[in-house]
Amino acid sequence: MRRIEAYDAKTVTASRALVEGRPSLQYHGFAVRENDDPPGGAAFTIRHGGTDGNAYPALTPVGLAANESKTEGPWVIGVAAPRGIFVELESGEVAVVVFASADDDADLASIGMPPRGGQ
Repeated sequence: MRRIEAYDAKTVTASRALVEGRPSLQYHGFAVRENDDPPGGAAFTIRHGGTDGNAYPALTPVGLAANESKTEGPWVIGVAAPRGIFVELESGEVAVVVFASADDDADLASIGMPPRGGQ
């Protein structure tokens, strides 16, 4: 069984990588809240491999109203994302947590998780 961990990407104000790619990386969902001041809503897409919508597949498109939050996951069965998990921010500012998993200790360490059975 894969161990699903939460990767806290903190506040996102521009398109960027959320979780670096690893061969066994899987995406299991997200939690997000609109974080603009003043609140005004946000729109973004979580993608596999990069932030360019013309080149990289969408994992989850998300739209939020002012002060809204949303959680999808963590799903038991993940989506393969070996090239990494990215956010393409279209408008607003958001605080994002991504749920991800990896199979081996090297993959776990690469995304900031402790090795299995240790701290």
